[in-house]
Amino acid sequence: GKNHEALTLAKGALQHLEIKNNNLLVEEVFEQLLKLSHEISDHNGTLKYANELLKITNLKKTKILAYKYLGHTEAACERFSESIKYYRTILALEPQDSNLTSSVLFWIAEADLSLDNNEEAIESYQRCLDLELENLGPNHINLSETYIGLGSAFYNLKNYNQALLNFSESLKILQYYMQQN
Repeated sequence: GKNHEALTLAKGALQHLEIKNNNLLVEEVFEQLLKLSHEISDHNGTLKYANELLKITNLKKTKILAYKYLGHTEAACERFSESIKYYRTILALEPQDSNLTSSVLFWIAEADLSLDNNEEAIESYQRCLDLELENLGPNHINLSETYIGLGSAFYNLKNYNQALLNFSESLKILQYYMQQN
């Protein structure tokens, strides 16, 4: 479809730019190739372009983008331990951005939950939840997913009271959200 055509055009543009040695434009094209590869679930392409970007960029924002896509691709391929490593790299690059940190903690918690590392998942979900409550308020829809993750981790540990508490909090937010819309 259109995305495959765009990917082909971007690859051609990249070859032309590499000949001219225009690094900033090469970086932008790699970024677009990365996004398109991810969008069409081309895992090999996503890994390739993310790693190429990391080789050529000095921009922290671009490195974070590359590590995000590396982490998401590894998670999509069910290589959760690898995805966690990439996500932790993002936290090391940008520890002060609380919105980014809450997203990354959520991704780490999801990967840990998939690995059945329930205690680690609870720790990451709780840190994520604390940041979300601080930054988004108590009724933001994102909190619902975090409460579901917490509930799942507690359920897996047979801590049914905490599981029920977190699932109930998620339900309250969803009910609030439905009433508002």
